[in-house]
Amino acid sequence: MKDNNYIDVITSKLDNIADDDLKNAIIKLVDERNRLIETLNIDPLTGIYNRRILDHIREYTSVVICDIDNFKEFNDKSGHQVGDLILQLVAKTLVDNCRCNDFVCRYGGDEFLLVFCGADEDTVIKRMNDVSKSLTDTFICSKKPVTLSIGISSYKNGCTLSEIISEADKALYLSKHDGKNTITCYNEIQSENNSLKIKKITK
Repeated sequence: MKDNNYIDVITSKLDNIADDDLKNAIIKLVDERNRLIETLNIDPLTGIYNRRILDHIREYTSVVICDIDNFKEFNDKSGHQVGDLILQLVAKTLVDNCRCNDFVCRYGGDEFLLVFCGADEDTVIKRMNDVSKSLTDTFICSKKPVTLSIGISSYKNGCTLSEIISEADKALYLSKHDGKNTITCYNEIQSENNSLKIKKITK
């Protein structure tokens, strides 16, 4: 967990406690609470965060939502065990292409969400291109490579995390319905006709 506000508040008051046994008991309780929260925020299949982690994120510059293309076909043709291996592969590849202060979570089903802290859009695009190349070079029990449809949105003044996630989701929708295996960046709402202005990235 990267949100340690509660722990910081508690531990900052320990110096005022004279009883060492009480102090150690409090430290133990705080540690146990931290482990419990960590467990509640971890997806057991992939070992990465689940969507509950979003409640703890305070800093963000870009959001990525990605969806595994034709994931149902992998499950139907090769079985759910292969599907699980693909989910684990994608999770590991995403983590390998992020920094320690970025967040990678399984958003639901075969959808993943990444929150970047301090990375500009060009950097995020490059990292997601690296993810895509790595995946298409890897095959699991199939001659068909694993590919992703990807939507990206970046922070604008006053935007909440949920608003940026919603924008990234709209960009993802266009990627999925425009040939898949595609990165789409959400830019802005055009005031003239209230339609999405999208920058398409070819991989």
